[in-house]
Amino acid sequence: SASMQSVADGLPLSDYCVADFILGKQRETRLGRGAVPNRYKIFTPAVIKAISDYTAGGGNVLVSGSYVASDIWDRIERNEAETDFARKVLGYLWRMSQAEASGSFYSTETAIPAFKRGIDSRFATSPNARIYSVESPDGILPSGKNGITILKYTDNNMSAAVASDMGTYRSVVAGFPLETVEDATVRNLLMKNVLNYLTER
Repeated sequence: SASMQSVADGLPLSDYCVADFILGKQRETRLGRGAVPNRYKIFTPAVIKAISDYTAGGGNVLVSGSYVASDIWDRIERNEAETDFARKVLGYLWRMSQAEASGSFYSTETAIPAFKRGIDSRFATSPNARIYSVESPDGILPSGKNGITILKYTDNNMSAAVASDMGTYRSVVAGFPLETVEDATVRNLLMKNVLNYLTER
């Protein structure tokens, strides 16, 4: 377990076969009247380089969070390095913000053994005693033919999570924080399925 800053500062990700980036509700935030630089951007140049180097060496990546796509695309001025990183390295595109109101999602039918139809659950969308709530999950899409949708939001059948096989490594990206899934059995099953996909060849 490590902070994002430690990754940016050179933590040797190559020591691990899977890196799990738990982004929660982190997104770029303007402080005060803008006299100081914005903070909390999910993918800074240093983090982009660290993940790009890690995947280039065959490292597999899991990313989940409410703003994994909107923090990159839903802005007045987009940064091409960030959009290229999301599309080409992690394998996803932004479709919409506030993609699900009820917090319900389900697994799709795929040809990949690790991902099968049968999961039907929800993540926290209101204050509770166990975990923080998610107000604005992202709708995301696979960015290429090597990617598939593995989870969809129930309200509108929008893609909620994608898996991509990049040849030398694999990635899974979810538009909501996986730790906010309310049912512990489902949460554990999701993580098991994802890790099986990322590590089995």
